[in-house]
Amino acid sequence: MKNIVEKYFEAIDRNDYDYIEKELENNLDINIKDKEGYTGFHKAIFGENIEMCKFLIQKGIDVNARDSAGWTALHWACQEGHIDIVKLLLRNNAEISIQEEDGQTPLYIAAAEGKYEVVKSLLIAGAQVDLPSFFGTTPFKVACAFENYKEAKLLLEYNANIDFKDREGRTPLFYAKIKKRKKMIRFLIENGADTSVIDNYGISISDLDEESIREKIVKEV
Repeated sequence: MKNIVEKYFEAIDRNDYDYIEKELENNLDINIKDKEGYTGFHKAIFGENIEMCKFLIQKGIDVNARDSAGWTALHWACQEGHIDIVKLLLRNNAEISIQEEDGQTPLYIAAAEGKYEVVKSLLIAGAQVDLPSFFGTTPFKVACAFENYKEAKLLLEYNANIDFKDREGRTPLFYAKIKKRKKMIRFLIENGADTSVIDNYGISISDLDEESIREKIVKEV
């Protein structure tokens, strides 16, 4: 026998507004969650159902509700690249720089996934450019890690710190040197990255030209 959450989510899938209206009149909690912590809004996002998203907002759903991993609707919309839903959320009080359980913001997610238009919308709306994850990784650094050049360049246009250091004292250029990514190294240097950085262990970027040092760090990373 299906429980109320399953019935509610199925109604969302089939766009059964009448059923949802009726259950709300019978005191259904619009923010009820399933075992993964998803609300009806999460469900609507997974189906890229913007009309249902609008309806749920109109009915008072919490757009900042978190799932079991701390992800909000905005995190998910950014990962999926649903730009219209992202804009809808931003117009309806979604917390733009909210962090999930690892400290990743919606901007971090969008930068990692290479969602240029989403990154642009978040930056225009005032997202914190350099807010790092709990591991010290910024949206710019993760964009570089995945070689998302368009997103990285855009972040720099919004004053991302090209030399932001993580918990190890290492910058994006440091990691590009570790991984021998010549194109990324060139991109970072051309955009003014500091080539004299020394990490928390006394290793400099120039030290990485020594293959034995670089290989040792590769194993650790």
